[in-house]
Amino acid sequence: MNLIKMLKNDGYLVESDDRVTPVYQERLNSLSASRKKIVIELACFWDAVKVGVIISELLTHKQYYFIRELFNHPSFGDKLKESVRPLYYVSIGFLPESERGEELLKASPELEENISQIREEILTRQKIYQLP
Repeated sequence: MNLIKMLKNDGYLVESDDRVTPVYQERLNSLSASRKKIVIELACFWDAVKVGVIISELLTHKQYYFIRELFNHPSFGDKLKESVRPLYYVSIGFLPESERGEELLKASPELEENISQIREEILTRQKIYQLP
């Protein structure tokens, strides 16, 4: 018997869910409409999702400034940049030129093709979703 089934049978999971749901709903309601949609979509993933997939979805939904906040977070920003370096450069490329700084110049030449491919995939998904 797996842990989830054991916790359901014991009533612990239901009791925990009842206590967490109002907090979750309160935080969800405080988000902007676009961020709320992303959280709801990500909540449907039952398996672990790689960070790159999440960043890619955020880029598809034009959450460029939110992604910048993540990459600049004092606790984990540097580690995040290192783990998804091509996506980091792609995200910078979607910012207005005045906000890019010199970061794009730091991209290594061997990443340029990968960065270009990812950017095209994201632009294609934005067209499919018909995002303005």
